[in-house]
Amino acid sequence: MKQPEIIIPRIVVRRRRPPRPRIGARVSAHYMRWELGRYRERLTAGPGGIGRRGIWTPERAAEQHNMVLDNAFELVPTAGFSKLNMYAAVGTGSTAPSASDTTLEAETAASGGSPPSGESDTITEDTSSYTYTIQRVREFSDADVGGKNLTEWGWRPSSSGTLMSRELFRDDNGDPVTLTLDADQKLRLIYSIAVQVSPAAESGQAQTFSLTNYGDFNGQWWVARFHAKAPLQLADFLAAGWGSCYTCNGVGAYWMGLTGSMQPGDGRNASKVDYQNTYGLAYEPYVAGSRKRTVSEITVGTGKWNHDLYGIVIGINGSGGVVWSDMDGVYFDFGGHFTKDNLHKLTFNQFDGISWGP
Repeated sequence: MKQPEIIIPRIVVRRRRPPRPRIGARVSAHYMRWELGRYRERLTAGPGGIGRRGIWTPERAAEQHNMVLDNAFELVPTAGFSKLNMYAAVGTGSTAPSASDTTLEAETAASGGSPPSGESDTITEDTSSYTYTIQRVREFSDADVGGKNLTEWGWRPSSSGTLMSRELFRDDNGDPVTLTLDADQKLRLIYSIAVQVSPAAESGQAQTFSLTNYGDFNGQWWVARFHAKAPLQLADFLAAGWGSCYTCNGVGAYWMGLTGSMQPGDGRNASKVDYQNTYGLAYEPYVAGSRKRTVSEITVGTGKWNHDLYGIVIGINGSGGVVWSDMDGVYFDFGGHFTKDNLHKLTFNQFDGISWGP
């Protein structure tokens, strides 16, 4: 009699690891306000005494919600996030908007890339969530739209090309309307989008760092903000692939080493950032549809970072008072350290630096 077989299943146990570090950015639409009106002269008082000046006077207006088109996320690799809604366009199409739209149905006019006199574009920051509201004000002259019947609008990062948003003009009840302008009327559009950068509020994220010949280090990473809007600027650099010479005046993103252990919220501890031995960030080509940007491999040569290395940082040096000693950026603390000397090179493999979506 054949003995019954005893089958022991093969069990493979894999150690759980935290996810790989990656900055995230979420883009969403806020609102669009349209105003029909004229500039009217009003008496004003000023340093020169009583005078006249044109005052923008809305005669009809409404606010409406809208969507961010799928195409918006394919514009990020060239425009970044903060420039997605630089230009406005209007048209006469009446087809309901779809997330797959890329153009207006029948464009008739496009705005310039600057706000009208007396107005300004704004970027406001919610420091508790790293959310940035980017508001643009654009105006169409009576020569552009006077006497026309307008039904649709959209926004994009350039004066022409594909859109990041499209909608029909609607009233306060959400119903489509046709804006019939008098010959001397102008149209003003005010549009906001929001960009949320994560992780927020310098919250540390657990991360295991595997170093060849040294083993695993159980550390963490976080986004550090010392200056207003710095995380948005960092997201722009990473997503658009801007390196160490974005405008050829030193503005850019850089690799640096940490000479001491750091924790989220440590503040401006420049003594722990090896900012004198930097490497400009480089990026892999954007892969259409991926909605992420990969940072290229970096090799630190024998002549740099020769000290006890506690981690690395992707720091940004940009406008608005951001300087080396106040290093905004992404910090990676190994949770331990090893010593790099002048006899060895150090290579960091490429990784997905940022991903984005709705």
